[in-house]
Amino acid sequence: MNRIKRVHLIYPVGNKISTPDAIVRNLKLSLENVYEVITYNYDEYRTINPGKADVLIGH
Repeated sequence: MNRIKRVHLIYPVGNKISTPDAIVRNLKLSLENVYEVITYNYDEYRTINPGKADVLIGH
């Protein structure tokens, strides 16, 4: 099994102090201490091409 290199977060992304924005913002800050983190707004339409050592976390 490959070691995780990158995390893709697919959630609402914004500056609100309410959830889920605040949860995702804090999760991203935590994960960035260990991994490269890329965020995607959950309602945008785009293709994500993860690598073999990537993790996708989404709503």
